[in-house]
Amino acid sequence: MDDIDREGIIDRNDPVGVGEEVVKSAHKLLIEKRPGWRSKMAAIALAGTMLFVTSCGISPVSRAAPPVETQPAVTQSVEAPIDEVSLGWANILEFRYPLRSNGFEPRSAGELKTDSSERTILINYTDTEINLEAAESIYNAVESIPYNSETNQNLRYTIDGKVYGFKIVPNNLPLSIMAIVPTSDALPEEFGPGAQTTNYDAGEDTLSVSYLKYPEPEDWHSLELRLAVEACQQRFDFLPVEILTSGEIKDIVIDPNNLNDIRLKFLAQDLGCNSYGIAIGSRAKGRSYEEYKSHIENTLYNNKGANDSRPILINEDVYTGSSSTVSLNK
Repeated sequence: MDDIDREGIIDRNDPVGVGEEVVKSAHKLLIEKRPGWRSKMAAIALAGTMLFVTSCGISPVSRAAPPVETQPAVTQSVEAPIDEVSLGWANILEFRYPLRSNGFEPRSAGELKTDSSERTILINYTDTEINLEAAESIYNAVESIPYNSETNQNLRYTIDGKVYGFKIVPNNLPLSIMAIVPTSDALPEEFGPGAQTTNYDAGEDTLSVSYLKYPEPEDWHSLELRLAVEACQQRFDFLPVEILTSGEIKDIVIDPNNLNDIRLKFLAQDLGCNSYGIAIGSRAKGRSYEEYKSHIENTLYNNKGANDSRPILINEDVYTGSSSTVSLNK
């Protein structure tokens, strides 16, 4: 969706009229830690960009039995009030998801300290206090996905009689922004489903921006679960591979002009992150493996490239080790 210019709404050089110094203050944070990115970050926040991948969040078709209520552990929130640096992050987000220019102001923000070196900023646009330590726990669980392991050989799905699997590649992005936004009819047209992730092409680097709507639209699909799905979209690229009858794994070269190839790529990305995200989010809410398994077996999802499909069941060892019980909201 090429709507970055939006004449009369967003100025490329000053998205919401808050001034160049606000954006510069956000750049300074990146420059201090990663000096080589000065010109590339300027290309994102102060010049035109190109959107090249948008991944939708989970979309349930039918519901499983109601979940068992749990009492999640609560840790201390480390959210910070909005300052000029936080407004700079919000302005970067504005290019894809125009919130401030439509009357939605950030209430708090914080940087997540995860196990990886990837920089992640969480911006909260709701009145609910968000527990950043819980968010860090979920991101760490996502970053622990065994992408370079034989575990993924069992994650298979079938389309048109062919069996496929995943090659999971870390994105290693310089910056990801996660926004928690209110569920509201006043959100602009850029906001569709309950959650979404978009990657920006910034020359040699790519940045990722995501949003999650809160309150959650459906009981099972908690804020924790949807955060896990979109964190996966930010952290990993799921590439489809074909599993031949001999057991050999055949790489698929994606032709961007071939609709079937595009369908396979979108399906691999959404199916992979939905499968892992649902497992990590369900575990974070304290649900047993049997509850999670029942949900997978009784719920259909709309995955890009194949509607009404079930996520892949993650094995019990990965599930039980994925994360501790946490709650994002107080």
